[in-house]
Amino acid sequence: MELPVRSYPKLPESPRPPPDESPSRPNEIGGPESSGKYLGVREFPGEGTFHVYESGYRMPTHIDGETVNPAWGLTKANKPRKRLALACLDCREKKIKCEPAPNGCIQCVKAKRPCRRTATHPQPHELGATPSSTAWTGMDTDESEGKRRSDSKKIAASTPTTTASDDDPERDMMLQLVETFLVRVNSAVYRLFPPAAFTRWARAAEERNGDEMIVLDAIIGLGSVFAGDRYATFGHRCAENAHAAIAALMGRQSLCIAQAQLLLRLYYMAIGRHELAWDYAGAASRTSTGVALQLHREGAGSTGDGRRPFGLTIDQLAECRRRTFWACFLMDRLEGEVTNWVAPADVCLRLPCADAAYDRGLRSDSPYFDTEGAARAPLGLAGELAWLETVAARWGEVRLHLRTATHQARATYRAMHEAFYVHMQAALAGWVASLPQVLRDTDENLRTSIAEGYSGPFVLMHALHAFTLLRLNRHVRHALVPERVERQVRAAHDAALSLLSLAGRALRAGDTAPERRAAIEDGLSCLRGLERYWDQARTQRRVSEKRYEQVLSGTWTKEALEDEFGPECDCIYGLPRA
Repeated sequence: MELPVRSYPKLPESPRPPPDESPSRPNEIGGPESSGKYLGVREFPGEGTFHVYESGYRMPTHIDGETVNPAWGLTKANKPRKRLALACLDCREKKIKCEPAPNGCIQCVKAKRPCRRTATHPQPHELGATPSSTAWTGMDTDESEGKRRSDSKKIAASTPTTTASDDDPERDMMLQLVETFLVRVNSAVYRLFPPAAFTRWARAAEERNGDEMIVLDAIIGLGSVFAGDRYATFGHRCAENAHAAIAALMGRQSLCIAQAQLLLRLYYMAIGRHELAWDYAGAASRTSTGVALQLHREGAGSTGDGRRPFGLTIDQLAECRRRTFWACFLMDRLEGEVTNWVAPADVCLRLPCADAAYDRGLRSDSPYFDTEGAARAPLGLAGELAWLETVAARWGEVRLHLRTATHQARATYRAMHEAFYVHMQAALAGWVASLPQVLRDTDENLRTSIAEGYSGPFVLMHALHAFTLLRLNRHVRHALVPERVERQVRAAHDAALSLLSLAGRALRAGDTAPERRAAIEDGLSCLRGLERYWDQARTQRRVSEKRYEQVLSGTWTKEALEDEFGPECDCIYGLPRA
C-alpha cells in the first residue's frame, strides 16, 4: 500500500532578489536541488511571478493553473513535479531506476561509484535513523513519463506528493501521530473528524489535494505534542511545513484551511509561541465565516470536481463543516481576549450531533443553535458537544458584558447590571435544568464519562458553567451597588469551590469531595499534568503556587493575579480592608 505524503518548503519572511537581475529560462539549470538557496517569490514585469534561487535559476509559481512547489521543481516536460524525487544524482542523470541499499543505492554499488545526493535528500540508510533526525519523505523511483502521467490521475492536479512504502519508518511515524491526535485531541473537545473514516483515509493511497495535506501536516505536528520527545522534531517540521504552505496560500479560504489554522493555533499555543497562536486563532475564525460555516448549506464542502475531503460521506462532510465552525466558536469563547467574532444571532446551524451518528455517517437531526436549542433535544440527537457549545455561548455573553460594563455610565449602571445579572442567572439555571440525566454533574456521571470517552466535554462544560458564575459575580462595580456586594461575594465563593471540587473529582475519577485545601492542591496537580503538553499551563501553575504560598503564610495580597479588570470592578480584591 502506498501513501501520498507532502512536504512544503519553509519560505523566507522577506524574499530577496536574485543576484542576477536578468531573467533566465525556467529550466536552464537542472532543478532546485542544484540551484543553491531558495530566495523566495519575485515578480518579473510582463512575465509573471517566479520562484528564484541563489544561482539565478527561476521557476514560474504556476504552470497551466497548477501550483509549482519550489522545493520539487519541474519534470522534463516542464510540468510541476507531482512527487519529490529522492533518486541519487547519478541515477537521476542517467534516468534509471534508483533502488535503496544500506550504503547508497543498488545501481551505484554495482557500478562501484559513490552515491551522490543533494543535502536535502537523505541517504537510503538514513531513513532508518531515529525519527527526530529524518525528514518526512518517502522513497521514490524515477519512472517513465508515461507512468508518471498514470499516477497523476490518482492525485489532485495541484498537489505535490511523494509515495511511501509500507515499511517506510516515517510513514509509521505519521500513522502513529495521527492515531495520537485522534485519541488525545480529536476525542476531547475539538472533535473535528470521525476517527474510523479519517484513519482509513490516512492509511489509503487515494487521491488527495493540497489542502488536505496541509491539514495532515498540522495534525502530525499537534499529535507530536502528546507523543514525547522522540517525535518532537518530526512533528515540528511538519507543523512548520503546514505554516509555510498556508503563508504561500495567503487569502485562500476553504474548509481544510480553516481546520489547519485551528490545529496550528493549538500546536503553537502548546509549544509556547503565543503570538503566532493568536494570529492563527483569528485566521481560523475569519476563514470559517469566510466560507460560511456558520450557515446551514446543503451539499456544501465538496471540491470543484465533486470529491469530498478525507473520503467522508455527504452527511459526514456536512457534520465536519458544522464541527469545524463549532470548534472555532468554542476556541473564540475560551480565548483570554474578548473577540466574539460572530454573534450568536448570526449563527444558523445545527448543534453537533452524537458521536456515534457522526462515525456511522448518519444524517444529523440535532437542533439548530439558539442558545436554548440543546434543551429540546434528547441526547441521542444532540451530542455532549451541543451542551458545551451552549454554555460557551453564555460565557461569551458574560465576558462581553463585563468588558462593556466597566465603561457604563454611573447613572445607568445599577439598572443595567441587575437586569443582566437576573437574565444570566436564569439562563444558566435553565442550562443546568436542560441537561440530560447522564450529563448532570455527579460522581457517577463523571466516572461514566471517563469510561466511555467523553470526559473532555463533560468536565469542560461544568467547569465553564462554574467559571461563568464566578466571573459574573466577582466582577461588579461594587461602589455603585453596595447592597449587592454580599450576594456577589458569596456566589463567587461558591462557584470557586465548585470549580476546585470538579478538578479534584476529575483527578481522582470521582472518589469523595475534597476539603478546601485538598481541592486547591488538586487544582495545582491538574496544572502540573497539563504543563507537560501545554506551555501556558506552566505559567498558570507558577503564579497559582505563589498565591497559594502567600495564603498559607497568612499574607493578604491586594492585587489580583490578572489585571483585566481594575479593583473598582472586583468585589474580591477591590473592597477596602480593615
